[in-house]
Amino acid sequence: MLRHYLAITVLLIASPPPASAAFDPYHLGYEESPGRVSYDATDESYNADVAELFGKHAWFGRFHPHFGYRHELGDTIGRTGGLSSFDLFFPVLEDCNSDWLIFVDAQLLLDDQNNNLGSNLGVGARRYLPGWNQTLGAYVYHDTRDTGLASFQQISGGFEILDDLFETRVNWYVPTGQTQSQWGEELVPGSTFRFVNHQLYTGAITRYYQNALLGADLETGVRVFTGYKTDLRAFGGCYFFQAQNSDAAWGWKSRVETRISDLVALNLSVQHDDIFQTTVNFAVSVQWPSLSGLRDGPAAGLVARDRLGETPERLRSIVVQNRSVEDPNGTPVINPATGNPYYFTHVATGGNSDGSYEDPYATLAKAFADPRTQQGDLIVYDHRDASEAGDFVLAQNTRVLSTGPAQYINSQFGQLQIPDSGSGLIPQINGSFTMHHNTEVTGFNLINGSGPAITANGVGNVLISQNTINSSYAGSAVYLNGLTGPVTFNQSPITATSGTAISIHNTSADVTFTDSTITGTGANAVDILNSSGTIQLGSITATGGTTAVNIDNSTAHITIDELNSTNASNSALAVNQLTGSLEVKQSTIANSGVAGVQLTDSTEITLRNLTINTPASNPTGTSITATGTSNLLVASSSINHAGAGTSVSLTNSSGTVTFDQTPIIKDDGLAVSISGGNADITFTGSDITNTDGEGIDIQNAGGSIQLGTITTTNGAVSANINGGDADITIAELNSDNASTSPLVINNQTGSFTLNGGTFTSIGTAGAQITDSSNVTIQGVTMQTPTTYGIYAQNVNGLNLNGNTIIDVSLDGIYVQNLTGTSSISGNTIRSLLSAFDNAIEVSTSGDASLDIDNNIISSILTIGSNGIDVTTGAGNSTINIRGNQITSVANGFGDAIHFTGNSTGTTNLTISGNTVENTLGIFGDAIDVRYNAGSATTSIVSNTIDSDDLLNLMNGGIYLNLNTTGATETFINQNIVSDDALAGLLNDGIFVDIDRGTNDTIVHVTNNELGGSTDILDDGIQIRMGNSGVSNVAHVQVNDNQIYGLLNFGLNVSVANANTISLQVDGNDTSLLTTLNFLSGLGATTKIEDISNLSSNNSNAIVLLLGLGSYQNTTDWLLP
Repeated sequence: MLRHYLAITVLLIASPPPASAAFDPYHLGYEESPGRVSYDATDESYNADVAELFGKHAWFGRFHPHFGYRHELGDTIGRTGGLSSFDLFFPVLEDCNSDWLIFVDAQLLLDDQNNNLGSNLGVGARRYLPGWNQTLGAYVYHDTRDTGLASFQQISGGFEILDDLFETRVNWYVPTGQTQSQWGEELVPGSTFRFVNHQLYTGAITRYYQNALLGADLETGVRVFTGYKTDLRAFGGCYFFQAQNSDAAWGWKSRVETRISDLVALNLSVQHDDIFQTTVNFAVSVQWPSLSGLRDGPAAGLVARDRLGETPERLRSIVVQNRSVEDPNGTPVINPATGNPYYFTHVATGGNSDGSYEDPYATLAKAFADPRTQQGDLIVYDHRDASEAGDFVLAQNTRVLSTGPAQYINSQFGQLQIPDSGSGLIPQINGSFTMHHNTEVTGFNLINGSGPAITANGVGNVLISQNTINSSYAGSAVYLNGLTGPVTFNQSPITATSGTAISIHNTSADVTFTDSTITGTGANAVDILNSSGTIQLGSITATGGTTAVNIDNSTAHITIDELNSTNASNSALAVNQLTGSLEVKQSTIANSGVAGVQLTDSTEITLRNLTINTPASNPTGTSITATGTSNLLVASSSINHAGAGTSVSLTNSSGTVTFDQTPIIKDDGLAVSISGGNADITFTGSDITNTDGEGIDIQNAGGSIQLGTITTTNGAVSANINGGDADITIAELNSDNASTSPLVINNQTGSFTLNGGTFTSIGTAGAQITDSSNVTIQGVTMQTPTTYGIYAQNVNGLNLNGNTIIDVSLDGIYVQNLTGTSSISGNTIRSLLSAFDNAIEVSTSGDASLDIDNNIISSILTIGSNGIDVTTGAGNSTINIRGNQITSVANGFGDAIHFTGNSTGTTNLTISGNTVENTLGIFGDAIDVRYNAGSATTSIVSNTIDSDDLLNLMNGGIYLNLNTTGATETFINQNIVSDDALAGLLNDGIFVDIDRGTNDTIVHVTNNELGGSTDILDDGIQIRMGNSGVSNVAHVQVNDNQIYGLLNFGLNVSVANANTISLQVDGNDTSLLTTLNFLSGLGATTKIEDISNLSSNNSNAIVLLLGLGSYQNTTDWLLP
């Protein structure tokens, strides 16, 4: 297309034809134009454009080199499509008068069809004859042409006479070298193949040739018009071309040529003959500096002497004829792999000769005894349906075929069906075939009881197709060893009643079974040993035997479409040291003695659509056991295991292990065992269910383990985790009638999370956690644990959230020696028919941060201990007890919230937003806080105590005992102690007992509401200091409290021994009978801010200052 654009551009930029003028027929030109011009070399000027290009070198005379481009559109003689030409004309030798010239002419050709190349290289001479006023020329060329299908060469030449008005030329063309090339052949439609002797012949065929033609052409022309820069010439002529064994092409031709400037010429030609028919060709030529090569001179009206430097006019492209020849006799069918005709040795019933089609052999034995068969590179073609015994060894490149199935060969015409094939006649061979390189056996029934039916040892490129193989041999029915090239079994079912159906040993090549079932009855199906490459197996069925499929010490990539195994004495699928990969797409496995699937030290195992059934009668079998396995996927499968053995056992796994949509149903024994390893193990949509057994056992595992729903009934432990640093998550754990604890966690240093479940009829504790870290149990309901709801000991990081514990015998949640960051929140602990000790009991043994928030604790008709009981040991602690609801109905209860600080470190304790209710029952302290060492910051804020509107008895509302060795500050603010509409009987509303401490003991008791108008309290607020006999200084603020319903004092402050207390008592709202009582013992000092206005500052309460100690006014209660 670019070449077409170039030609059009030339036309557009070329000089236009001159305007109309009077025409002189005699002179064939314009009246204004000169007549014939005689040139004298001595009068010539050297100032033209050519001189600027080539200078005034003595090598060139009147004619200089010129080069250009020519493009032809349309077909012409012996060529289809356009042609581009890149031209160079080079004068070699010119006489001093410019009357003769020797030149070299060269063209590079490029056709439009496939951009195939061609060339012309010629030498010629022209001589001007002044007496005759004519120029004679002769030239000879070497031409080449590449058609895309063949390459041709020729020698061509010509002779020309150029006159001022007319010109004549004769050209000849002689191909050299190969003049004919066959580029294709095809069968004549409807032709049939036939055997002739040992070869297969086609029917009639058509062959296609290209020929380079010998020929010549002649043309004569005359100048019919001359303008200022324009010449118009017309030509007529004839031509002859002929190929060997072909009709000649005799034809005529005509041509019109115009030079529209001294740079551009246009040609239009028409030609016709019986071979190439009528063709039309249009050409555009551009030459620079000029078409004629003249250094100066006219652009039009050229005479004979001016044309010595023009490019000769001739056929530039070698004339090539496409032709076809039909051969009715056909040709031998060629094997494209060898380039030779196929050789057939025929076997047929009744034959007794040389194996030709006309005289076949009677048996395969005779055919294989033929030396030609032993050479190989042939087809042994069996036309029988007879039975024959024998063991046959194939030579290289041998195909042994029967006529039973349709048989095909590749040929020069594509794939062909061999005649007589597809007859359905299948010979039976009681023996074997031993394969060689590039061999095939197709269409036989093979029976063997004394050796392998098929053996391929150290060979490759083997095809076993459309056979049936039945073996009772104790070894291998098919033995493949040391393969060096691919082996394919196609539509060849294999059945073994003893030994092994398929053995693939020491092989590095690809082995493929397509539509070839493998059946072992009382035998093993497949044995793969020390092999690599790719092994693709189809459907495998094994009944009895030792192992259905055994894979050992291989790097192969293995695929099994379907595996069915029943009653394997060992394992249905045994894989040992496979470092390639294995994919089983579908399988059904029943009652394997050792394991349905046994994996050892192997990698990249994928099991899909797997069904494993193990009956109760099998006491030892495992469904899946994997030891040292990396990257295991079990998907869309089901495992039903009723035997006592473990259903799934994973030991020392690595990489990823995934059970996806694979439920495990177990009766008795253990469902899943995970031991050691560092894998990422995930059970997605794969519930684990066990009746009369355990759910999962995890021992010393690393990595991560994600489990779905686990449900057990009547077992010992539903989930047991022991040792290891794995991060373990169980989505849901359900347990009924466990004989011990449904969940046991011991020495787990990774993390554990249980996100839900239900435990009923629990033998001991609902969950038992010891010596572990980062344990989370949430959303679990535990009913009637025999001992504890949750028992935890020596745990670093414990989160117990959103659980429900009902009718526990001992503590609902018992945690001993807790460290790290923990949370016990949102739990519900209820005692309905049996007493629990403590609802939540926690002791710490090191640095700890603990939140006990939003728990609901209730006790009905039972006698229990404390609601929440926290004891800190060594280390620093932050304890938050917030938003809990503790209710006692008609029962005995210990303290609702009990805290003991035994740590010598620093404790930050917050007890806030809790609700403590007591109805018709005997309650201990609602909040009881005792420090025995260390330093502490305590906030007891916004708690509600006894707000149920019925008569009840409580020991005290809030009790705080400070027996610390370090600085303490306590905030007891905005608490409500008993707001009953009816009467309630309490001891003290708030009791602060300061036994020991430093001079930095500060207590804030503010904005509390103590008792209602009908309540009976011993003291509203009691502050006691100094029972320990140690001299201390304390600062106590009692402000803005509401104190009602008193049996004794509204505020009772007592100081003993040599202790000093500094008080701010202000803004307290008291009833009419409320007394503020102060007792300062011998040696004690009581300082009161604004002591003189103490009564008026507190609703005019009665103030009693008693004892032998001193009372002092202070301006700031926080001063020493």
